[in-house]
Amino acid sequence: RIALGLAVALAAWGGPVLAGTAPKEAKADSATPLPDSAGSYLAARAAMAGHQFVEAARWYAVALQVTPQNPDLLQGALTAALAQGDVAGATRLARALAATGAKSQIASMTLVADDAIRGDFAAILKDQAGGATLGQLMDDLVTAWAEVGTGKMSDASGSFDKIIGTPGMAAFGLYHKALALAQTGDFEGAEKLLSQPGADPINGLRRGVLAKVEILSQLDRGPEAVALIDKVYGPVLDDGLADLRRRLAAGEPLPFDVARTPQEGLAEAFFTLATVLADQADDTYTLLNTRIASALRPDHVEADLMSARVLEKLGQFDLAMAAFAKVPEADPAYVSAMVGQASSAMSAGKLDESVALLKALADKKPDNPGVLTAYGDSLRRQGHCDTAVLAYTQ
Repeated sequence: RIALGLAVALAAWGGPVLAGTAPKEAKADSATPLPDSAGSYLAARAAMAGHQFVEAARWYAVALQVTPQNPDLLQGALTAALAQGDVAGATRLARALAATGAKSQIASMTLVADDAIRGDFAAILKDQAGGATLGQLMDDLVTAWAEVGTGKMSDASGSFDKIIGTPGMAAFGLYHKALALAQTGDFEGAEKLLSQPGADPINGLRRGVLAKVEILSQLDRGPEAVALIDKVYGPVLDDGLADLRRRLAAGEPLPFDVARTPQEGLAEAFFTLATVLADQADDTYTLLNTRIASALRPDHVEADLMSARVLEKLGQFDLAMAAFAKVPEADPAYVSAMVGQASSAMSAGKLDESVALLKALADKKPDNPGVLTAYGDSLRRQGHCDTAVLAYTQ
């Protein structure tokens, strides 16, 4: 309910342009494809309508050979590239689209990521001042984090305060200002911000709770961090939170790593937006935000998992498998990611690959009942009932 409330507030505050309508913002004098590229353009549009991003990218590339500066084609190709996780290709297309003079929210978010990855936060501020836009909330968050990146902490504080003072947006501003303070080592200031009543909705976001838990740990208030986990989630925890709670209960201090740098702060901004808008916005738009978050922070496991689940929902099982596979074995979410990868393989008709993935996982995790059950189920679906029984009873 909290996430829905944030989504409603965001929509009321001039929410995002959805990917489904995005090509309209790229209109220019040359927007209508020329006859020679019409067939490939229509094929690309049909592929995008079916969320077949790899196929769409291929057809857009063909069309762009005929009309390489066509804004509609560039916008479509950009969306397809970013949706499939080709950030380098998306960046080239975003720069080509910007060169046409067309305005594009998706191009703006792609170029923000590229500038941040290169450490050029001044370029982000220049583009924002020049009219580049990602939607009102993201414009303010991007500006604030770019100011942090250029060392303008006073300006950044004012930008965060602007968000905090906007009706319905206080939680976003408090959360991100707290992350910025924590980066400087001001954990007391960060905790005070997250303890304000206006920050309560952040407890509806997993990473918001994680940030506060890590901040409390840094303040030597481990028992309060444990109590917060118990209050928000109760006794049933996912593997990641269970691991954190165990470490806190043992007295182990947790490092602050939700957003350690301005670049990671921007990643958190895009992921926050994706989380709040999940199931409320166009699925492709949610996916674009998680892809940007992953580009800005390659070890952002939650972003990879969200990308994978959106891709599953869209029926893009090969891309979902690739997203699940990005979760490293050392991460507490590895088991669920591997099970997800096997499930996507099964949905894609790759039955042998699905069974092989689960067998490898069962060999690594022979004491995990969930893994053994999933492995047994996969064997049973292939008619190997005797072997499945062995897996169930292992």
